[in-house]
Amino acid sequence: MSQEEFDSSQQWIEEWRVPLSCPNCTGRLSLVGYVSSKSPKSQYCHACSHCNFVRSVDDFKRDLLTV
Repeated sequence: MSQEEFDSSQQWIEEWRVPLSCPNCTGRLSLVGYVSSKSPKSQYCHACSHCNFVRSVDDFKRDLLTV
């Protein structure tokens, strides 16, 4: 998932700081909630405000559970 996948139809609804380091830089990630016009359900992603790294929470969970 990348920053380019977000468009004007998505609305940020909430943001929390999480104790995770960014894999691209020395910044910290935030958990960001957003609503898309394509899906009425809230979705979440990890975002770094320093380098604009973005990944979906589902991808992060999948990586953690893959052995």
